[in-house]
Amino acid sequence: MDDVGEALEGADVDTDDRRIIWKDGERLTVDETANRIKKQSNVDIEHIKRGILTWLEMEFVPADMNQKQMEIFEEKITNWIKVHDKERINPKDIGGILFNDHGK
Repeated sequence: MDDVGEALEGADVDTDDRRIIWKDGERLTVDETANRIKKQSNVDIEHIKRGILTWLEMEFVPADMNQKQMEIFEEKITNWIKVHDKERINPKDIGGILFNDHGK
């Protein structure tokens, strides 16, 4: 997603706080980042969010990390994405089925 990549050019990432750090120093969540990009784009917000997650996972490269630090960083990014995706799951997305204690 070119709009996302261009918007995030020069940004940094704080994996511990799960924030994208913009060039202007603003620290935003994935959703806040998507809203900021949406203000300057006609792209659907869900496509922007997916583009941000792709940028985190595939495009963002931290500077000055050894192999072990990079492995830890990649694990934190993977967990960040999993948590973000899990928070977005809605019962309607799985056909309205809610699982309970042994069908009671």
